[in-house]
Amino acid sequence: MKKENKAIDARLFVLIPTESHDAIIICRRNSKKVGVFHWDMLTNKITISQWLKGRIYEYFSDISPDGKHFIYSANKNGDGYTVISKAPWIKAISFWWDGGFRGGGFFIDNKRYLLNNGKVGYHEFIDKSLLGIKSGEFVQKNQPLNAVYQTLFTDYFFCARLLKNGWVLKDKKNKIYIFTKRIDENILLEKIVYSYPHGYQKKGKGQFWETHKLITNNTVEEKEDWEWCEYRYKNIYYAEKGCLYEMSDISNEPKLIYDFNDEEFVEKIAPY
Repeated sequence: MKKENKAIDARLFVLIPTESHDAIIICRRNSKKVGVFHWDMLTNKITISQWLKGRIYEYFSDISPDGKHFIYSANKNGDGYTVISKAPWIKAISFWWDGGFRGGGFFIDNKRYLLNNGKVGYHEFIDKSLLGIKSGEFVQKNQPLNAVYQTLFTDYFFCARLLKNGWVLKDKKNKIYIFTKRIDENILLEKIVYSYPHGYQKKGKGQFWETHKLITNNTVEEKEDWEWCEYRYKNIYYAEKGCLYEMSDISNEPKLIYDFNDEEFVEKIAPY
């Protein structure tokens, strides 16, 4: 008897710039196909940018504060590389091979970036309008460092990205990181990020994944199915089972913004 393939929910991750409403949604359909979408957070309009026949490592990726550039770590057929593109597209304006390791990076500001731990290898071309800063040089020129950049040299880039977006690191132990964000005096969001090697211990998760808690006064709601969550424009946004939701009031039903579960690979050329 032929076994039917069970449909798998899309996995979503969102990068929100600190100075713009133009966000990037990374939609993983399986281990070999990932789509990048543009999300206008003011209108909730979502449009496809490009698909990649490979994997984008979202926790090693970032968007510039003005939302104009996207830096990401990717792997295609076992070949790893780091790219900077014009958001929300994935076509490279800067490109580095990294020998199969996770590269990626972090935007210091709209014009400067750091590459992940110096693991990125030789490059083919570099856009000169942006400036790559070496970690050692950055430390020497920016003493004393604030909490965001201190984290760059002790933990993963995703920690610095979350701090940059207003999250507070509450605790870290055994590669599990707990962040909080205050909504108001009565509501607190908690984000628990499980980093390598915890991903191998839960079926259907990558090496990095997260769960959430919604804490209201003394009531704690476990949101284990929220695979991504953020607070912006007085709304809580979250991704669950391949769908993106908006919640303006925790006492009301959430609003579905978009269901990504029917999205499939489409060839598309960047306009540059």
